[in-house]
Amino acid sequence: MRSAGGLVIACLAVLAGGEVEAQKPGQVIELTPVGTPELREELFDSIIEMTRRREAWSPFKEEHMGYDPLTEMEALRSKIVNATTEEDLYYGLTLLSNARRDSHLYLTPVPDGLKGPSLPEVHAPIQVLPDYSDMHAPSFFVSGLDQKHLDASELPGVDRVAIGDLIVSVNGLSIPHFVETFRAWTRHSAPQGLYWRLARDIPIRAPATAPWMYREALDLELEDAQGQRYSATLPYLEPNTVSIELGEEELYPGFSVVMERFNFNVLRPDDGRRVVLLQWLDFEYELIQDVMDLIAYSEAQDLLDHTLVIDVTASSGGSRGAYAIQRLVDRPFRTTFGNLRISDAAIEMIEEWAVEPDRDVPEIFGLNESRSWLHAWAQTSAKQDVEAGLAYTRATPFKLAHLPHTSEDGILMPA
Repeated sequence: MRSAGGLVIACLAVLAGGEVEAQKPGQVIELTPVGTPELREELFDSIIEMTRRREAWSPFKEEHMGYDPLTEMEALRSKIVNATTEEDLYYGLTLLSNARRDSHLYLTPVPDGLKGPSLPEVHAPIQVLPDYSDMHAPSFFVSGLDQKHLDASELPGVDRVAIGDLIVSVNGLSIPHFVETFRAWTRHSAPQGLYWRLARDIPIRAPATAPWMYREALDLELEDAQGQRYSATLPYLEPNTVSIELGEEELYPGFSVVMERFNFNVLRPDDGRRVVLLQWLDFEYELIQDVMDLIAYSEAQDLLDHTLVIDVTASSGGSRGAYAIQRLVDRPFRTTFGNLRISDAAIEMIEEWAVEPDRDVPEIFGLNESRSWLHAWAQTSAKQDVEAGLAYTRATPFKLAHLPHTSEDGILMPA
C-alpha cells in the first residue's frame, strides 16, 4: 500500500532540478532535489487535506489513545517545510505518515522520486519481547540470544546478557523515554501493537527510522534475575548471520504437537483431556487444504466434540477467515460488510473489475476464487451506484469471496 505522501513525493521529484518562474517578472528560482519551501508547504498542505478527507477514523480509538491525528500531523509542518536534504524530507514524511497511527499506512519510495533509506538493516544478536503486565508502563526483556555472536564480539558486558533479563534503558534512554521517542518512528494502530513492535525493533537498526536515532552499536542497561544492574554493548550484524536461541521452548506445557501445517499447528494435552489447541499462524491459500487435513484428523481421532481453543496471538490476518470459521464453529454467523466511497480511484477500480475475465478456477468449498462475484457486482450494482451519483456503493458481504452481492443478510452456515 502506498501512502498519500508517497504519491506526492513523486510529483515533487519530477520538478526537482529544473527551473520555475517566481512571481516577480524575470526572476527564476533554481529547484533543489527537495524543491522550495513553498513547494514543500504545498506538499504538506495537500497531505493534510487528503488525510482530512479520509474516513477511516475511529473516535473510540483516538479517545482511548489520547491523540488527534490531524493535530499531531500539523505539529510536523516546520520539519517538512524546513527540510534541506532528501534525507531530512524523507524521514520528516515518515513521521508525518506515522502520526496517523495506522499500521497499514507507510511510505514507499517510487522510481525517480525522493530517495529512501540508504543504510541497510542490521540486527544485534538478541531477541526482545514486551511484558504487558502494566499497559501504562510497559517493560521489555531478553527473550532469546545468539550466544556465539555475543561471545565473539568481546564487547563490554555481553558475557552477562541472559534470557529473562529486564531492559532498563536503550542507548541511554530510559524505557518510558524510549517508548515515547520511538513511538513516532513505529507504525502502530494500538498500544499492544506498539509495544510488540518496539520490542521487536530494539535489537534492529531499521531503515525506516532515521539513522541519527542510533549509535554504532546497541548500548543497553539491563537488570538480571538477582536485581543487579549492568551495562552491555551489543554489535550490529547482518540479519542472515544471526541465529537466535529462544528461551521459551514450550509455549504450551502439557501439550504436544500432533499436526503441523502452514497456517496452524494442532496440539493435544498429554493427560488425555478432551481439548484441542490450535496455534493459529496465518490465513494463506494453503488454509483450504490445511483445514481439510484438520477435519480428516479430527474425524479419525473422534475429536469433533472436544473443546476447541485457538491461540491467535501470533497470527496475521487474511481474507479466508470466514472460510475457517465455517468449519470451526457449529453456528451460523454473519460476515462483515463493506462499501466503497465513490471517487475517481474507486470508479477506475470498478471499471477494471467489470471487464476483468473470471479466473479459470473452480469454486472451492464455497470460496469464490474465480472472482466472478466481484465482477458481477462491478457490472451491476456498483455500476448503477456510480451512474446514480451516489457518494458510496451499497455494502456487500466480506470481499465478495464468500457470498455474492445479492446476499443481503450475509449469513454463512456452518460447513
